[in-house]
Amino acid sequence: PEASATVLRAPIPNIVMFGLDVTNQAPLTKTVFDHIVATDTPLTRLMHHDLGPRFDSDLSATVYIWDCITAAWLIDASIITVSEQLPITVDTQFGPTYGATAIAPHASTTRPIEVMLDLDVDRFFRLYEELLGRPGPQ
Repeated sequence: PEASATVLRAPIPNIVMFGLDVTNQAPLTKTVFDHIVATDTPLTRLMHHDLGPRFDSDLSATVYIWDCITAAWLIDASIITVSEQLPITVDTQFGPTYGATAIAPHASTTRPIEVMLDLDVDRFFRLYEELLGRPGPQ
């Protein structure tokens, strides 16, 4: 939490935030996983090796691929359908909300951060599958 609070206060010109509320919109399910790994590439073989046992042992398992959504946005910003400039703070006081982010109660003392709020899940998974399905270097 302290690192997050420091980053949000840093003099970086443009900060964007992908919270769990947006990244949890696209969990990887067994159905999607099976479709992706059916394309045999070095990346899908690695994905199958890493995640296959989890899906084999629990057919209803889901895997959250938070960082992949952020990386996909760098490639195609249109996967995010709603974002808003909000003054965000991080709770750095030890307690039940330690590490939680919230809209700052005193917006004038906190600079706005671009917060990603909604995701085009289908577009994201099309891009994700396309990138993982590309053949490796020959």
